[in-house]
Amino acid sequence: MICPSDTPDGSSCGLVKNLALLAHVTTSQNEKSIINLCINLGAEDISTNPILTDENDGEDDNELNLEKNKSSKLMSVRIGSNPHKNFIIYVNGTPIGLTSIPNEFCAKFRKCRRKGLIHEFVSIYCNEETNSINIACDSGRLTRPYIRVEKQKPLVTKNDLKMIKNNSITFTSLVKCGKIEYLDANEENNALIALDESWIKPETTRKTKLTKS
Repeated sequence: MICPSDTPDGSSCGLVKNLALLAHVTTSQNEKSIINLCINLGAEDISTNPILTDENDGEDDNELNLEKNKSSKLMSVRIGSNPHKNFIIYVNGTPIGLTSIPNEFCAKFRKCRRKGLIHEFVSIYCNEETNSINIACDSGRLTRPYIRVEKQKPLVTKNDLKMIKNNSITFTSLVKCGKIEYLDANEENNALIALDESWIKPETTRKTKLTKS
């Protein structure tokens, strides 16, 4: 995301960094549409979970106590009888649902993004250490493009590159059709990335990195 070579001369050499040409800083997107999509993809609404609902919650006017109570209930879901079953889904840091099939949920979410059902700069990251799925649609995140790989072959072909050169299609059109994906720093942790096409292996790699700065 940061260009490794572009830096000014003089006293600020090496101190001032520049973004890579293809890097993108995200802008804020509508959270409600993302939350509705999560529910449609099978996420269990937290407000309907019996563990997380309490008739006495509304009687406490202390907001700090309410927040502590909610946090303790979320922890009880996370470390319940099966600590690997329930994953809490967060949208911009706010818990909105639960899922017991995190990998399937993330795969469906990314499929919707590739089809253009949600904005291409919305990210999703599954953290197995904390049993959580973090979805981000806020502003200020650095992202960069990656070429998707299926069946050991990049989806961007030589013909696509020729069409871009001839102005028949644009780079954005490859993003819209799902051949290129923008990932932020969090989602990169879930991706298997090859720096070169020769590194692609069937058991490991699903994406290849655009190395142009």
